[in-house]
Amino acid sequence: MRGWGLGAVLVKAATAQDAVALVWDLVEHLLTENVPHEVYAWKEETGVVLGVVTRVSEETVESLYRHAMRGAATAQRRDGQRAFAERLRAGPRSPWVAMGDIDKLQCLNRLYGRRLVGDESHGMIRRLFERLDAVARRDGACFYRYLSGDEFGVISRPGASASEFGRTLEAMRESARALAEELAVLRVTGVDGCEQDVGGLPSVAAWLAEPGGGVRLLVWKRPEAGAEQTRSEWEQWLHARHGDGVKVRADPFQEGVLWAPTLSIGATPAPDGREERFAEAMALATSLCKQAKTRRDSIVLVEHPPTDAGAGDGDSAILRPQARALLRWLHAEGALPAPRELKDPVTGLLCQEALEGELLGTGLGTEETFIQLTDSAYTSERFVEQEHRPIKWGPEHQGTCMGARIMAVNEFYGFDAGSEAIQLVAAAVLRHLRAGWRERVRVARAPPDKVQLWLSNTVSTSEVLAFLDDVQQEMNDALLPGLTVRLKAVCIRGAHVSRGAEVLDMVDPLRSLEETVDVDVSPREQREPGRGNVLATHDIPVGDTGQRRAFQAASARFLEEQAREAADELLRVYRDRLPRMKRERTGDMLEPTAWTVVIGGRHGAGKNTLAERLASAMGLRAYNVGDLKRRMAAVRGFASVQRYGASLDGGAARELDAFLDGLQEERILQGGALIHSFFGPWVVSRLEPELARRGGRVLRVLLECPLEERARRVHARHAEGDAPGTLEEVREQLAARDVADLENFTQLAGSTWARALLHPDRYDLVLDTSRLSPEEVTARVLSTVSGA
Repeated sequence: MRGWGLGAVLVKAATAQDAVALVWDLVEHLLTENVPHEVYAWKEETGVVLGVVTRVSEETVESLYRHAMRGAATAQRRDGQRAFAERLRAGPRSPWVAMGDIDKLQCLNRLYGRRLVGDESHGMIRRLFERLDAVARRDGACFYRYLSGDEFGVISRPGASASEFGRTLEAMRESARALAEELAVLRVTGVDGCEQDVGGLPSVAAWLAEPGGGVRLLVWKRPEAGAEQTRSEWEQWLHARHGDGVKVRADPFQEGVLWAPTLSIGATPAPDGREERFAEAMALATSLCKQAKTRRDSIVLVEHPPTDAGAGDGDSAILRPQARALLRWLHAEGALPAPRELKDPVTGLLCQEALEGELLGTGLGTEETFIQLTDSAYTSERFVEQEHRPIKWGPEHQGTCMGARIMAVNEFYGFDAGSEAIQLVAAAVLRHLRAGWRERVRVARAPPDKVQLWLSNTVSTSEVLAFLDDVQQEMNDALLPGLTVRLKAVCIRGAHVSRGAEVLDMVDPLRSLEETVDVDVSPREQREPGRGNVLATHDIPVGDTGQRRAFQAASARFLEEQAREAADELLRVYRDRLPRMKRERTGDMLEPTAWTVVIGGRHGAGKNTLAERLASAMGLRAYNVGDLKRRMAAVRGFASVQRYGASLDGGAARELDAFLDGLQEERILQGGALIHSFFGPWVVSRLEPELARRGGRVLRVLLECPLEERARRVHARHAEGDAPGTLEEVREQLAARDVADLENFTQLAGSTWARALLHPDRYDLVLDTSRLSPEEVTARVLSTVSGA
């Protein structure tokens, strides 16, 4: 209640019991914190009102209220919509709306393990969102969470200008970065099962059981404690519980850098002149957020949004009209009863932390079964209109992708599509629970769209497969025509696996491996291959040590590769934000630097050969713009790159230019890039000012080679997918390609650049590969780098 001078909270409910339930968390917290307060109650015609009046300021009681009600993590989209409406009434100027996302959260989850997205007071995302909420409130803005995941919204204060709201968003980004200073990574070895001791401690932000034994912990440091003191305190505590054999060492992530998630945010003022503008404004902000994510850790703020915001009209676009009743049933009598503080706000199921916390403490009983629907894989004609990033593709079965993940649904069907898809899978699971399962079952949502079932009885594989077919049928009946879904699930039986941590750590390997595990397909998949569902089961008896070791080895390889890919991806994206890394030279590996190397030259001059050698020797990531042309040629039905290149018109040239713009922001500016392409020098030239500002250095290498020698090489390796023909025919094809490449490049960059593209004066190093071996070419480039 604002304007009273003192902090006060009013709640209203149909009955006194309901009103007390709403306000009890706050009262209990006030009692615990010894905050003076009074409680008043009165009855009105429409219900019972309870008022809690404190003797502290409005600002103080608001923070206490948010903490008692599980903090900023509970503010959902409806809270943002309410704030939006209040701000519309407060003044003539439309408020600003922003949509934000945490960059590379999937990579962080793979590195640090569970509970990063949890709602507990010690979860990393919870604390991050509380930081962002504090910054927003300081500036009069409203912060809220979207779908209980890593996306969030911000509504500006009434009358805020673009610069004022921009400063608020920038302060939120800076606050996110500072979170890393409060965290430390520890590796615990010499003890098994300690995750059951540490998993619920408030000082543990996340944990992950290591494949080779031990646990990785992400812990909160005390404000006055450094990394070494934190390590020492943890070692003493674990020694007291598990003996002196426990070893704890500090493990700073990637050369001493511990990530806090960075933010990408898109912001726009709400469009004028419409009654219902919130969905449209959020759709605009979401599209701008996607642009920000191509740059990573950035803000895209557009002061004059487009007037044809078709994305806003796409809300609620995946369900048939009659299927709405299924979602209403989910939130009425459909969801299983659970205490309010343990419920997921989107589905009404248990939250993931509640189910997993109990499982960690008690383990899986010998007669119990754990099932997780790990992937909902969607198919739609809309999805083929654009190329998805790999994260959007769903699971594989027998080497074939089953469909697209929920992120693609959200992107192609509108702002609320993801929310409806999440509720749909939850409702379908509850609707088709078997009678024998319902007696004692816990059902939880694991973000974004996974569903966990903990059953008190043993169920057969055939039962689970029939259940998956029923859930799939319910979902497909509810989805709009043209959008379909398949399911992949894992099943773990307590007769063979008992420890809760072991159960949870098996899920990812089971969903991804199809070796050393039982993989079964549903009856529908047997009838209609490619349209049914898949189940991976851990059913290895305890006594089968050989098969268990094989599964453990495969799991360890998978988890290690997953962690390595996640670390590499983070380093690739954030390389320019790392402090300078100092390493000794090992073998032929040069010390990592901020070099960007561009290799130019005509087709057949040896660009790919040099790129492979330099990528290995310098630790660079190689990118070939020509790969795009090959993908475009295949998509458009051309038999070869040459024939596609000859077809380039202005529209295709602009398409290629658009890709290069994305390539620049997403890859080259991160540093450590190696561009080997006919277009490469032009691509890098457009980025040199920004590369220099970030401390990067550019080396331009031109490879020259006579046409006759290039024809001989191409003829020898049967390149480009066309029948090579005779040497003379290949020579004529290359000559024609040289002309076509230059003409196409002229359309992109203009005639001035086209004339200068292969001129030696444009390069730092010019090498004739017809006179030098690949080893000699590589040595000369490395010598130039070392002597620079």
